[in-house]
Amino acid sequence: MISWATIYLKDISYGRPWPKMDIPTGATDTGIQVDSIDDRQWSTYLDRFDDASFYQTWQSGTVQYRAGCLSHLLIKQDEDVIAIAQVGIRKMPGLFASVANVHFGPLWRIKGQEPEFIHFRRVIAALVTEYADKRRHLLRIWPNEMDDPNHHVRAILLEFGLKEDSSLPRSRTLILDLTPTMAELRTNLLNKWRQALANAERNPALKLDCGSTNEHYGIALSLYREMYQRKKFARLVDMDNQGLVQNELPDSLKMKILICKYETEPIAALGWSTIGNTGLPLIAATGNKAVSLSTNASNLLFWKMVEDMKNQGCQYCDLGGIDPILNPGGYKFKLGLAGKSGKEEVHVGQFVIHRNLRSWLSYLLVNKTIRIRKRAAALHG
Repeated sequence: MISWATIYLKDISYGRPWPKMDIPTGATDTGIQVDSIDDRQWSTYLDRFDDASFYQTWQSGTVQYRAGCLSHLLIKQDEDVIAIAQVGIRKMPGLFASVANVHFGPLWRIKGQEPEFIHFRRVIAALVTEYADKRRHLLRIWPNEMDDPNHHVRAILLEFGLKEDSSLPRSRTLILDLTPTMAELRTNLLNKWRQALANAERNPALKLDCGSTNEHYGIALSLYREMYQRKKFARLVDMDNQGLVQNELPDSLKMKILICKYETEPIAALGWSTIGNTGLPLIAATGNKAVSLSTNASNLLFWKMVEDMKNQGCQYCDLGGIDPILNPGGYKFKLGLAGKSGKEEVHVGQFVIHRNLRSWLSYLLVNKTIRIRKRAAALHG
């Protein structure tokens, strides 16, 4: 057991001690456990946190990094788990260098409790100690956090020596509060979006089929590929890998896939996750027939998604990335659903720390790789 009341973390680069990690009154030592649980236990712990997501599932990490390249960190206080983090480890080719990535983590917002930033401070301190100092990795963290007005999360990350990495821009999104009634949420829709939804609901040719099977995901993926051929947009997520994750997830964590058919032919699909307190659409696709017939199928699918998220107990719906300049159509559609009360939020960003020569070389190589990929995407865009 490690007593945070006596530990100081020293910044190797600048030679100054980190602030003392005080224990709240009445609490005992915080226990740090690394790689001590299996996938079933991890899935159970995910259900404890409001900020849990599809991307911190064991199965998502296994598909992205392979099982032997995953690490799991837990922090306990008084035998209660107060924070966890899944870390993907990637060796850099040709170098004695490696990267530890925390995607949409760590998780520290316990369900039914007010957020305690001391929990976030402790898990960040543990991540830096274990992966940046002890294992000598380049540590990269993408917290599942929006940039709050008081910048608490950002301040803690900076406090422990992490720096914002501008190689990847901070993403923007629209957040819909799901606490009002469905009638109130419908009134909240922008007028044209609500009218399009009503038109889709009155169309007798539109049929819905919901499930979580490989067959449902395969239909959605086929429509997604059809949409990509039509639009040629930048693909930021590997949808094939996402399907592999879906196949491996336990039933309780699988995304729901809703297929809209025109009579018997699938024309549009939407898949979403309800892990944590924020629902998240993960695959959305409209086939060519949905566009040519002007069915407003997407309005119907997204509205049914909102209804399901609310029924599953989600407090918010994160409508995904928005870009009014590069994708004005997608932005206008999401804005119509977010409606009068929707809030535009900016992600807190990506933060990195390198504490030695080996991790510094990793940092240089990662940034070079990112620049090459950006140039390639621009050439093929």
